[in-house]
Amino acid sequence: MIDYRRELDRILSDHLDVEKLDKPVSPSGVVLYGAGEMGRMALDLMMANGIRPLYIVDNHAIGEITGIQIIRPRSISKSDTKNKTFVVCVVTSPLQPIFELLHELGCVDVRHFYAYSQVAFPQLMTNGWTVPSPTASDMAGIVRVLLALEHDEQSVADYLRLLWWRLRQVDYVYPNHPVLYKNKYFSAPCFPELGENEVYVDGGAHTGTTITSFIAAVSGKYSHIHAFEPDEANLKVLDETLPLDHEGITVHKHALYDSKRSVEFIGNLGYASKTMAGGSTTVNAITLDGVEGIKPTIIKLHLEGDELRALIGARNTISKFRPVLMVLADHDVTGLYDIADYLCELENYRLYFCQHDHCGNTSIFYAVPFERLRHTL
Repeated sequence: MIDYRRELDRILSDHLDVEKLDKPVSPSGVVLYGAGEMGRMALDLMMANGIRPLYIVDNHAIGEITGIQIIRPRSISKSDTKNKTFVVCVVTSPLQPIFELLHELGCVDVRHFYAYSQVAFPQLMTNGWTVPSPTASDMAGIVRVLLALEHDEQSVADYLRLLWWRLRQVDYVYPNHPVLYKNKYFSAPCFPELGENEVYVDGGAHTGTTITSFIAAVSGKYSHIHAFEPDEANLKVLDETLPLDHEGITVHKHALYDSKRSVEFIGNLGYASKTMAGGSTTVNAITLDGVEGIKPTIIKLHLEGDELRALIGARNTISKFRPVLMVLADHDVTGLYDIADYLCELENYRLYFCQHDHCGNTSIFYAVPFERLRHTL
């Protein structure tokens, strides 16, 4: 078992150059590293903010994306290595080897996309949140989470990995506890056995990929699916993704929140669409408690920072129907311990934590009611 108190001391004693977190982006321009899914998401967000990368660097992809050329790392010019900001858009492999490659090529200003976004458009993309100087209250909250997770070593390792990233911007690797890339949601090691009568609530359904995974996990046998998604562009793709007859599936074109109200929203940004003060439009927000007839056995909340609000708005539903909960911790500082505190207050639930990507991405708190725990755990 990992000595998490000793490991926590090691994290806190590691040096973080706080000034680098706020370092201005090079006026000479930005270059993206990574042409995969995250690279495309980063490109969409940058273009939405009037920022056009000079080119994209990738070891495998060729061609171009929206007219922006993709080149190999060895093709980076010497002059660019000195005066451009290189933004790494990768979370599915360790960060350190990529940084080492770019530094070896002479690149001076190299940062991860989440660190870059905190400087370039912090309100729009909050995934780069950090806590470089945790307070005594923060430390107490962190220790509470570790105590709640100490029954499961993978959870402890993954939460410590989150702390390495959020407190010290280090993408730490625990060799005996690998990142659970292919074991997300219904295939997570802590997830209970699925039955044929599950009622799945997908908060932040996006384009339906998690719903597709759920349907596959239950071999097409379920009671009902409720998809909550307020973004019009995502809804169009979701409609095409769902089974043709949409049998047993209800799509709610609302945002999940802690109260029923109209909220400002910024859309057409794929994964990054979210409620946001000053957003270009408004959407209707509702609470899960306010939706009649839903009796969930599983709830997933991926809401770009509104996860805790949605939990508060589902308090009665959770208490009455005791669903398995999957709550993203990526999107703001509530993922450090506030979400876990809420989940730990639930009666007869056990808390788990999994990190399914590097750099704090796809970090999920799982809360499983005692009656659904696997006997082997």
